[in-house]
Amino acid sequence: MKSAPLIAAVLVTASLVWMFVIPTKPDAIPSESPPPDALTATLYWTPPVLEPDTCVAAWLLSRLVTPSATIAIREKSKDGATADQGTPFDMPGCTLQRSPGLSTSDVVMQTYNLDNDFARKAVGVVRELELKPWTTNDDEFFVRIRSGLADALNASKDDTVCMTKALAFLDDLYGSYRSSDAPDSP
Repeated sequence: MKSAPLIAAVLVTASLVWMFVIPTKPDAIPSESPPPDALTATLYWTPPVLEPDTCVAAWLLSRLVTPSATIAIREKSKDGATADQGTPFDMPGCTLQRSPGLSTSDVVMQTYNLDNDFARKAVGVVRELELKPWTTNDDEFFVRIRSGLADALNASKDDTVCMTKALAFLDDLYGSYRSSDAPDSP
């Protein structure tokens, strides 16, 4: 496949531009205020471009921010979805999106002041995957998140199936993390 090296070069270049050309501030979050229904949202939605960060952000929103929430994958242009029909995340123009130096999961953690050790570790992994995709890390937790989410995201051509598998994987990992007596604040 001749286009693979070109795609890799474009991704590395885009990452370098993102990291070094755009000024970053480690504690920056988008200047918009959180959506008005943030803590009572019953629906969070994202477009059908799933990445590890999207999955971890969805897990944070549906497990720690609003445990009764539903995560949907839908195309705004196809069904006319708007923010008043749920809270969009990990897409341009919404409050809960990546910003310079932060993944969407970082923004969710900061916006909702989440204090959860497992979540912090998972967000650290996706931040590294998002912002420094060329790095390697042999940490057991990092490897488990990276491979588990990769398996979930490659499980089907149907993004809803992939998201369901990713959330189940993160639920299982969270359960095993909590049962290992790791310090945690749910």
